[in-house]
Amino acid sequence: MQGDLITTALLPAGLMFIMFALGISLTVADFKRVFRYPRAFSVGVICHFILLPGAVYGVLMYASGIAFVFIIRRVIPPFTRSEAAAAQAALH
Repeated sequence: MQGDLITTALLPAGLMFIMFALGISLTVADFKRVFRYPRAFSVGVICHFILLPGAVYGVLMYASGIAFVFIIRRVIPPFTRSEAAAAQAALH
């Protein structure tokens, strides 16, 4: 599937600009605060990398009823149909 101008150029350029602008606004005090309050930093990292993906997985499972292997198949495409069917059968 070919992307159009918006998805291939404009959105990535906009994201680069936002990330660059946020990066240049950081100060040394921001980094010191991370080491001064490691608990707050850890809670943020755990929420971002564990809680958020878990919530998305839960919503997908609840809303669509799709089994885990088919959700993962969208992320990791090398499953063949027989492997996906075998993994689906093993879940039930």
